[in-house]
Amino acid sequence: MIPTQQAPSPPAAGSPSAPAPTLGCPGAERELLGCLLVSTPDHARLILDRLDDDDLTVIGLQIVARAMRRLLDADAPDVGPVAVLGELRRAGEITSTALGNGDGAAGVLLATLYGNAPVPLAAGHRLRIVVEHAARRRLQAAGIRLCQAAESGALGSVAGLVEAEMSAALEALVRIGGQ
Repeated sequence: MIPTQQAPSPPAAGSPSAPAPTLGCPGAERELLGCLLVSTPDHARLILDRLDDDDLTVIGLQIVARAMRRLLDADAPDVGPVAVLGELRRAGEITSTALGNGDGAAGVLLATLYGNAPVPLAAGHRLRIVVEHAARRRLQAAGIRLCQAAESGALGSVAGLVEAEMSAALEALVRIGGQ
């Protein structure tokens, strides 16, 4: 079974009880990483350069993406499942409960991602889906924070918050070609 533990949403200003943004597309996230596992290192780097860890909602997939980045940064000749499993072991992340807690579970996750991967060229399309959902999550979280600030914060601080939230949302939109 593939762990689907969701990454925590950014804390809302002023109130920990605010509803957490729930937008995400774990299926596209899994397919994206599967595409990268069957891709060349150059293609994987091109895609990973446009993907932030917090674009992924599943913590185990964030860990896998970070392992792929480390392999690429070390100029590894391969970012396939065996290389990624080795990197997870080397980094001590193999015991993460987000990966299923152990070699076997992490291996099953990687094998599942690899086995269910669409063609590598589909990575760009999956990336767009994942980053779009991430941009929507960020916009939703920004709206919650702005509402909370408008209700209980000093009005002078709202302008700075609006600017910061818009900047973060626009950055995500630029990465997917939305502007």
